[in-house]
Amino acid sequence: MGRTPSLCLVALLCALALSLAGLAVPAEAEDVCPLGAMRPDSWVADLVARLRSIGMLADRVAYLKQAVLNDTRSFTGKQIGSILGTITLQRYTLEAMSFLQPYISGLTKDEFIGVLLLFGMEDARLAVLPSIKDTLFNASEANKQEIVNRCFGMSANRQKAIAILTPVPSRDCVFGNMQEDSFSIVIDSSAASSRKFFFNGKAYTRMSFVVEHLNKTLAELKPTQMFYIISFYSGPYPLFRQPVYATPQNIEYALGVINRWGPSSSTVRDCYGGLYAGFAYNPTATAIYFVSTGAPSAGTPSDQLIYASIPQWNQARSPQYQARIYATALVAGPDSEADKQAAITFMSQVAGVGKGVLRAIDTQ
Repeated sequence: MGRTPSLCLVALLCALALSLAGLAVPAEAEDVCPLGAMRPDSWVADLVARLRSIGMLADRVAYLKQAVLNDTRSFTGKQIGSILGTITLQRYTLEAMSFLQPYISGLTKDEFIGVLLLFGMEDARLAVLPSIKDTLFNASEANKQEIVNRCFGMSANRQKAIAILTPVPSRDCVFGNMQEDSFSIVIDSSAASSRKFFFNGKAYTRMSFVVEHLNKTLAELKPTQMFYIISFYSGPYPLFRQPVYATPQNIEYALGVINRWGPSSSTVRDCYGGLYAGFAYNPTATAIYFVSTGAPSAGTPSDQLIYASIPQWNQARSPQYQARIYATALVAGPDSEADKQAAITFMSQVAGVGKGVLRAIDTQ
């Protein structure tokens, strides 16, 4: 006669089954943006070769910092993995990430795991995790669980990793992670924002694409943060009279207005007016998130005047409120390559004089 399993054994088997089920959580599909104007792989390969030729890790980090800050373009997740593979001592990785972070377009789940697995010890992975946590493109619960399962085996480390990852939102490829205490968002709503394109099987206008990403980003703000939103075409058109806190009421109001936005019929693109408003109407902003479909249109202040004015606007501000410009060239859709390149060149220059970062959205 067979023996009946004890209750303890049944409980143990159930716990094991649940544990294995946790390891098998299916990861969600990556929602990666159509990014353009990234640093070329050949540029990064040359950089990596140069870094490997430098003996001292401190000297590698110093060289890397100079190379990064001399160019406004972003890195792909794969490129970041290659670069960090040359600096795998925890202390220097943390230093490198302190200036690399804004230039990272975002990491897929597998790229994120790959960076952590550069470090053999779990304690080192845990120390590095806070410096890369905000770079994850798709911060779904399933992806977070897979990161923990594949990178951390010790129970205490798993719990610490979960605590770090739980509040992390997905990184947005248009706006990144808005973490500043106060910032301005400046959006081009000229007729060029009506250009259509397809991405991931869905039809967008440039404006609807930005609005979709702005919805996601604003929903993640903390109530203690202040924001100010401006659309521009023939001039700047603020959403609020003054900067507001990201309270649920203000977010609800902002999203209600933003979701009714559409491209204007005006072909005028007054980039100067939009940027000036971003600086002048929010004196405590330390970041300007500037999205434009192109360079200034004829009859508006020139690109050269803009390049000269941005440092002056910052000089007129208090030292603690110097504003960095995150410039996104929104060029997806049927423009000529010459027009797209002109837009990217302009936005790169804006990011450069604004000591910021260039992003470009393009499907080609």
